[in-house]
Amino acid sequence: MKQFRYQAKKGSDLIKGILFSETEEDAAESISGMGFSMTEMTEVMMNQRQKENLGEMLLVRFKKGRQCRRIASNSPLAFHVVEYGGSSRLLLPLIGPLLKLEFQGHEKDFSPGGVCFSVADPQRSFEDFKKEWGDFSLADVLEPGSILEIKTVLTGGKGPEDFIAKVQIIRVVYSAEAAVQGGERSVLVGAIFLPMNAENRKLLTAFFETSFGKP
Repeated sequence: MKQFRYQAKKGSDLIKGILFSETEEDAAESISGMGFSMTEMTEVMMNQRQKENLGEMLLVRFKKGRQCRRIASNSPLAFHVVEYGGSSRLLLPLIGPLLKLEFQGHEKDFSPGGVCFSVADPQRSFEDFKKEWGDFSLADVLEPGSILEIKTVLTGGKGPEDFIAKVQIIRVVYSAEAAVQGGERSVLVGAIFLPMNAENRKLLTAFFETSFGKP
């Protein structure tokens, strides 16, 4: 399995993403199958940790066909940056200070393998950060490959409980529609769960069993 980084267009929207495929041809076909017009794609080598993470992520996403099950949501979601995975080396020195900042988003949907959420106004500068570290916007680090820690509330068998997990961004959609209409610009982030502890995996499973019933 190989990892590919790509850029594509869908209408006026810009999409940046990473995907996993056996060949570049299969990757291009997958991008086309999502209705995107690819403009750029390169293969990115995976280190050993990424390969191990990928194995578990694929197992969770495709086991018993559960990857098709999604739960729509509009709940708030908090997150902070754990590791920058984009292509700009200029941002690497900022990761330490970024760990101290918590950001807010809104969930769009959950699946057993990941979460999709929106972030409003990611181009906004953070003045306190700017004083010491220079100009910065959240859009600079919301790049495919970056790792975030998310915190939200899921309702399983015991009622609402805090859910904390690390995720890797695999797709970011920059929509031009809001900017054209004079609204608040936002991005849509798609991320896959990284290996999590037994307690959080149990809560995630209970969340889906509550919604869909046991398989």
